Amino acid sequence: MLTTTGSAIPVFPLFSQAGYKTHWLSAQYSQGENDVDVAALVQSCDERRFLNGAFDEALLPFVSQAAAEPGKQMIFVNLFGSHVRYRDRYPARFAAFHGDTERDELRATYDNSILYTDHVLAGMIEALRSRHEPACLLYVSDHGEDVYDSRPDEYLFRSDAVATDPMYEVPFFVWLSPEYITGNPDFSLAVAAARTKKYQTYAVYQALLDLARLRHPLYDPKASLFSRDFVEHARRVGVSGRLFDK
Repeated sequence: MLTTTGSAIPVFPLFSQAGYKTHWLSAQYSQGENDVDVAALVQSCDERRFLNGAFDEALLPFVSQAAAEPGKQMIFVNLFGSHVRYRDRYPARFAAFHGDTERDELRATYDNSILYTDHVLAGMIEALRSRHEPACLLYVSDHGEDVYDSRPDEYLFRSDAVATDPMYEVPFFVWLSPEYITGNPDFSLAVAAARTKKYQTYAVYQALLDLARLRHPLYDPKASLFSRDFVEHARRVGVSGRLFDK
């Protein structure tokens, strides 16, 4: 999680050593069946908060609180997002889509969960914007869901055994505050130029260093997805895959 190829310092202590206060804010459970490794990694964060199944928007007050603190803040937010069951991931007021069949209703609940995630991310951006200081937000999903996408009559969820494109092609976006853009004009242009670039999530490690404008012995500019050389670098180090071959 949040590592890159080869040896690397986990991002949590790396940012602590760079003078950031680190926050881990999670709507998920602190010690679920699949969370032991994550819980061990985040022990190095200065602040840790698990909401144990709350709706994702319950994290927003804590994001706002962390963003309002003086000094450099690195806030990691772990959403429930669109994990099944989709209808459990959003309040009733976000049930904008409906379906007449079981298949269409499942798709509708998935779309509602995406709509809700958009709402939560907008709240985070507002919390950062209110600082009136250089700030940025990076969002990435850890996996996708195949909801009748690759096989019209099958709901494939996610499975390494099947491994369809919708399970692996995940969203990624970056928001930069006006103050960040003013202070980093050339890099901000590089970020904008990367908006249609294919990527793989191993590059998030270098992207975080890039966005924070940190330089470290493990920083490799060619491995950052904001570099024009990123795709060629990915092929050279053997991180090949469907995203680079289209």
